[in-house]
Amino acid sequence: MRISLLLPILAALALRAHEWPHHAGPAFDFSTPHALGTPDWSNSPPALLWRTALSDNGYACPSLADNTVFIIDHEGSNDVVRAFALATGAERWRFAYPDTALSAHGYARAAPTWDEGRLYTLSRLGHLHCLDANTGALLWQTHFIADFAGLRPEHSFCMPPRVWGDRLFVGPGGTNGCIAALDKRTGTLLWRGGPEDPPGHAIPVVTPLAGRETLLCFSAKALLGFDPATGARLWEHPRPTQFGNNIAQPLLLGNDRVLVSSGDGLGTALLSLAGGTPAPLWESKSYHTLFATPVAIGNLLFVSSNTRQQGLTCADLATGAVHWVNPRFDKFTTLLRAGTRLLALESAKGDLVLIDPDPSGCREVTRFRPLGKRSWTPPILTPTHLVIRNTEELACFTLAPPPGP
Repeated sequence: MRISLLLPILAALALRAHEWPHHAGPAFDFSTPHALGTPDWSNSPPALLWRTALSDNGYACPSLADNTVFIIDHEGSNDVVRAFALATGAERWRFAYPDTALSAHGYARAAPTWDEGRLYTLSRLGHLHCLDANTGALLWQTHFIADFAGLRPEHSFCMPPRVWGDRLFVGPGGTNGCIAALDKRTGTLLWRGGPEDPPGHAIPVVTPLAGRETLLCFSAKALLGFDPATGARLWEHPRPTQFGNNIAQPLLLGNDRVLVSSGDGLGTALLSLAGGTPAPLWESKSYHTLFATPVAIGNLLFVSSNTRQQGLTCADLATGAVHWVNPRFDKFTTLLRAGTRLLALESAKGDLVLIDPDPSGCREVTRFRPLGKRSWTPPILTPTHLVIRNTEELACFTLAPPPGP
């Protein structure tokens, strides 16, 4: 291939490494290939680049694309979509819309989704907006209740919008099907399908399974597989929880395997889709997440468990057997995979901890406290920046590159 043709491809790949354009990161699994080396954060922590106050007192995740950080805040009786310059923290624009309901662990829940210069945002009451990501101008809008006769989950609408090609997958819930595909440019309904359930909370994932493209998403009661082009339901795997809390991402593990973990006592399971429908390879009620997506590193699985033996749990990915539990990290701890290491954000104190994966015990490498206070939101990690929030602030830190060979 000629160098002139190769350079744009390499530039595009490098750009994606610096972006987190939707919930759960580039691969929808809270992972980044970026390795942090072996930093000494106790003596040389990442440098604060900027910080700004938030007033929603909540936990909605930010997103990062086109050198801009996007987040949904709240002021008075309005949700406020805010866009900040990554380099300086300067607010580029804001877009407000009404949300007059009382706070319940904050307001908006879903992370904004960026695609091709558009930003898709969802309110907890079901207001879906498509904005110009450069200016904040409204391009189109719709409402899950008023326009789709949707069914609001017990903990409100949380499923972030997902772009796939020219389609936008959303979860209005309701009697006409809990999942819908819209034209991403106009909001026109393309198909609607699934059971008459409230939607789950995880962002939909499209992946090849059992030799065919499959849209994976949760309802409040099941993991669902659809043909993403037509909406035909391929299969349904029951995952009923007491409060409909299917929150964590279905974790894609290759070889047609999917890991699911849900709170309220349902447990964790590794499913095989090799035969075309889900079949458990193992199931365990010894550990399960409350809302943080588990992370797989090599043959180890890490879960912020919400069981009686609460804590950061390390298990064997092949069998589900528990290696160890560290109670210092509670059920609200969020997890990222950074290269071949684990990043854990302690929820109460807000410490960010780098951990070496080891079946014999929790091997802490280093830690620092970016913001402190209650931190339930997983951070964004790129090769050069750490974007993080607690209930009161949003901040950006610069990361030193790992030392060369």
